[in-house]
Amino acid sequence: MNSITHLQKIAEAASANGDAFKSIYDVTLKASEQLFTLNNDFFRSLLEGSTTAKTSLEPHELFNAYAKQLERVSEYFREASDIGSQTQVEVFKVGTQSAEEVTRVFFAQLEALFKSFPADQAHFSDALKSVVNSVTTTRKAA
Repeated sequence: MNSITHLQKIAEAASANGDAFKSIYDVTLKASEQLFTLNNDFFRSLLEGSTTAKTSLEPHELFNAYAKQLERVSEYFREASDIGSQTQVEVFKVGTQSAEEVTRVFFAQLEALFKSFPADQAHFSDALKSVVNSVTTTRKAA
């Protein structure tokens, strides 16, 4: 293999990020659909609750209607928060997997490229690996 082949494989690994971005787009689209459905259901239930409150003249019925609306609001915020948290986790997972795969392929090809040089390039490869490992360790600790 020549150096062009190695660089081409590195470019192919980098283009795999396009698949990762598509996956992130799919995750965010799914979250948007869930939030849209949640918003529609929430506003429908609030409208139903407000008509009940307007027609009710008894204080205890009015209090019950307002309590149900507050319960719906609380449930809405909990569900919206769950959707946001779940989406954030999925996006992070996709991004991390993609970055790890690109890094693995990149270093494999870089090592193969260095081996084709007549001079010993091991110290450069080792230094580069050390830098990436320390960045990865720092990222995981954060």
